[in-house]
Amino acid sequence: MTSPRAFRSLALSSLLALAACGASGNHPGMDGGACDPAKYPCGPYGYSVGSTVGDLTLTGRRDLNANGSVLDDPIAPIKLSDYYADKKTEVLFISLATVWCGPCVNEQPSLVQLYKDYQTAGKGVAFLEAVLQDSAGKPADMTVVDSWAGTYSIPFDMAADPANALAPYYNPSSFPVQLVIKTSNMSLVYQHTSVSTDLKSVIDGVLANP
Repeated sequence: MTSPRAFRSLALSSLLALAACGASGNHPGMDGGACDPAKYPCGPYGYSVGSTVGDLTLTGRRDLNANGSVLDDPIAPIKLSDYYADKKTEVLFISLATVWCGPCVNEQPSLVQLYKDYQTAGKGVAFLEAVLQDSAGKPADMTVVDSWAGTYSIPFDMAADPANALAPYYNPSSFPVQLVIKTSNMSLVYQHTSVSTDLKSVIDGVLANP
């Protein structure tokens, strides 16, 4: 789908700012030289399939009390290193969505069911959905994220991206986007725009070769 035109200039500015940060070595997707592999894989980090994803930080809610809803859990930073530290998690699936995107809305029931299937089977798959824009194409805050989670009864982790940490991984006019990360080394194994028809097979492939 195509986003509202007003958002494009903002997205371009964000990407330019991210590029400038990357050049100085300060962008969270780059390794400035100091890392602890016990806490997170060292760089260099990248944005394409096969590269190691940096320890990005979002703002959101995780289902810490494991009751199937994030809405009664606190808003807090969510770091990719949280998933790396959980040795029961072998795959991290990240969904990037916007409120104005019809296909994003339509795929929510299937994502919820897929998540529940993996949980029931005891598979080590974590789901994280980032809602990036509201219905007007403006950056989404946690009010928008919470409304989305409530409307579609989302049982998995939900986040906003106020710092545009995810910006290098998507085109701001095209959603939904799916990212699949192998958590043993935080490598990006799948990156897809539009509704995916092979998401489950990709995740199952990583589970078969952790």
